[in-house]
Amino acid sequence: MALIGSKSVLAIMRASNQSGPRSEPRAPGSPTPGPLSAPLSALRTRRGSRVRIQGASAGLLTLILAAAGRAQDAQPGPAPAAQDPAALAAAQARFEALDVRKQANAIRLFERQLEWSEDAAAGRIAALRYEFDALPPAPDTTPTYGDPVSDADAPYRAAQGGGPRRALGSDSAAYAAVAARFARVPFLPDLRREVEYDWHAGRVVRREPLGYADVFANALAGYAPGSDHAVARVLDVLDDDEAQRRLGAWFAHTYCDLDAHAYPGITLYDVWYSGKPVDVPDVDAVPFGWLVLGEKKHVSPLRGKPRDRLYEAIKQAALRHRVHRTMLEAAAGACIAAEPRMEPLYALLVPRFHYLFAQSGDRLEALVERLAVQDREAVIAAVDGAIRDRDGAAWKTREARKEELRTMALRVQQAALAALARVASD
Repeated sequence: MALIGSKSVLAIMRASNQSGPRSEPRAPGSPTPGPLSAPLSALRTRRGSRVRIQGASAGLLTLILAAAGRAQDAQPGPAPAAQDPAALAAAQARFEALDVRKQANAIRLFERQLEWSEDAAAGRIAALRYEFDALPPAPDTTPTYGDPVSDADAPYRAAQGGGPRRALGSDSAAYAAVAARFARVPFLPDLRREVEYDWHAGRVVRREPLGYADVFANALAGYAPGSDHAVARVLDVLDDDEAQRRLGAWFAHTYCDLDAHAYPGITLYDVWYSGKPVDVPDVDAVPFGWLVLGEKKHVSPLRGKPRDRLYEAIKQAALRHRVHRTMLEAAAGACIAAEPRMEPLYALLVPRFHYLFAQSGDRLEALVERLAVQDREAVIAAVDGAIRDRDGAAWKTREARKEELRTMALRVQQAALAALARVASD
């Protein structure tokens, strides 16, 4: 699903999709078979190495930046007449200062006004909601390879080697240094969520329900109610490749260094995304060989050419999964916003998904079917070719979708401000 107009990246994606999609579709809100999330506790020893992936990441960067110059990438449209950020922060503070009864009244007024507006984009987003209580709860902690409880009966456990690891607190200087080193641009950082897609288990999970202040904050940011549900559903439906699911489960584990330190909240995906040198302890590398590559020959201590080949496989897999995951995030962002906040490099893909969503009638099934039965390169060529003509129907379709989402964001924001003013004056 690498919609970036690049033959080389498309070839990477096709190579990673050889196993084909899963045979049985998932019902909305239903759990998906996959690795079970594990609690974080004691971890392992120092064995492994450090791998550089700057070349691969730089190559991907060049390809996507080149794609940015193509005619299909529209000029930025006029920004909606949104409130000043300082004014929005002040409005949020006024809302949070209200008592609970007035907060509840304000949210009811806000939702009623939005319903009366009959905003089409807000309605599409609302239609993607899950039944919250039917979703499985999110795990308490990030899974960690080598966990003495969850990994105790794993088929690769005897081959991992290593001893206990020590989880570092997020307030420690060592943790802060690693977090800064591997920091990446978050996906939709201003969207408060009660449901999200679990990349480890490959399913949507529920967290604590949003409170009144959360709903109001989302509205001030231009997010229609249910935006977090819509994002999770798009990711869940489109993340349907078996090979990528195995990669998603591996990269969702906690990052650990060669000194047996674990960094809860920092995942293998985060560190490999950075393009910086990455520590690869055997306790992580061996499960990659067993679970992702299907090769049970990998046993700690890893040495020589077999180790080098395994590390190279991880490096290449990191690139493929980054391409895959960011494409899906671009699609999910395009579903709910004109200009979703995400890595600027991959935000270039959002307009293509604006067009594809509009063209498919916003039916996720139709989008999945098209991407599954038609050659990916052919899909991209068709989209880019159609949108190159600024007087054509495809260009107008995409621009109309973007403007519709801009208008929705402003309408949502104004409805929230109006509800606050009404309640505060009572």
